[in-house]
Amino acid sequence: MKEKNEQWSWSDGWILMSAYLVQSNSEPTLTDIIGAADATNHAIPTTNELSQAFTKLVNSGVMKIENKSYKIRDEYLGRLEKAYKSKGGLFESANKGQRWLNDSNLEIHKSLKITITENDVTNAYKEYTSKISKKG
Repeated sequence: MKEKNEQWSWSDGWILMSAYLVQSNSEPTLTDIIGAADATNHAIPTTNELSQAFTKLVNSGVMKIENKSYKIRDEYLGRLEKAYKSKGGLFESANKGQRWLNDSNLEIHKSLKITITENDVTNAYKEYTSKISKKG
């Protein structure tokens, strides 16, 4: 079953652009995405926000998750870069991501549910805060 032109949420755009910002890492992790989300919105995404966004992004083909690595598919990186570099700064990233998703007419195949647990977020957050406290 497919849904065309599904309405993407602000949180979906936030998670997408947070994932985009860490794509230069060879194997971007949940910890990396949480760090980018904090940098762009001064907040940590909830398990529900992450699960819903990753489910939609994977099922639309924008992202793949393998071995705890969260990769945006190469064919979308150029268009996301253009969206990210459009008018507005870092704190507009989520809005840019949501706009890009809504304008992309992606088909979402309802086949896979991604579940991020509270334990996943807690461990990633601890790793993230440990990294930033070492830098300071």
